Amino acid sequence: MRDAILVERCLSDDPSALGHRTWQGLYTVAHGNTRPATREEIGTRRGDIYRWVFGHNVSAIDAAVMLGFDDIAALLLRRASPVQRLLAACTAGDRAGAQAVVDAQPGIVPALGSEQMRLIADRAHANDLAAVALMVDLGFDSLARGVEGWEPLRWAAFHGNADMVRRLLTRAAPIGVPDPTYGGPPLGQCLYGALDGWSRHTGDFAATVQLLLDAGERPDPSILPTGREDVDAVLRAHLRSGADL
Repeated sequence: MRDAILVERCLSDDPSALGHRTWQGLYTVAHGNTRPATREEIGTRRGDIYRWVFGHNVSAIDAAVMLGFDDIAALLLRRASPVQRLLAACTAGDRAGAQAVVDAQPGIVPALGSEQMRLIADRAHANDLAAVALMVDLGFDSLARGVEGWEPLRWAAFHGNADMVRRLLTRAAPIGVPDPTYGGPPLGQCLYGALDGWSRHTGDFAATVQLLLDAGERPDPSILPTGREDVDAVLRAHLRSGADL
């Protein structure tokens, strides 16, 4: 709405408003997300309808930036805490803004809580290389879990985002580790994404598979053929080389 007066009133009525984020706290659903919630289930919750518009783990500041409401974003940032400014800068991929916060408070990143640290996983879920690369460089936890309980590397692999995978492999990476939801390692998430993922037509899955194999993923020969010739070529070459023996 771009209504600065209403924004000021909301901040006065709810001083914690800048801490609210989609898919967290008041903005979670009241059940397993398999059907509409009843009025009784919703209660004081606000549902998570904004997740479908703005994405996972998005604040009011992020929403203003996404809408191009620079004046509202500036108003909100003036009222934001250092942590809120840091998370907003990371979401926007704003290196200068994020570094300014870190320079002023050098211990701010290690002190982040798990719900704040998971931003790196949720930006990987959004296939946002700039934000993830920034957070890797700032020292965010590369094993933080987000949507589906997946770490950033799994979402990067799912999207076939080879550049993001390469960045994340420089930090602790869950190579060969089953995920808590479906039980597959990062290579499994990559193969699923190559066939049925949102980025199956745009991701570089052959390069991503090669990166994961080089990092230590061990493919089961029975997965061949996967249904993608580019990926199969990489897997067959790896198996012929006897790299896992």
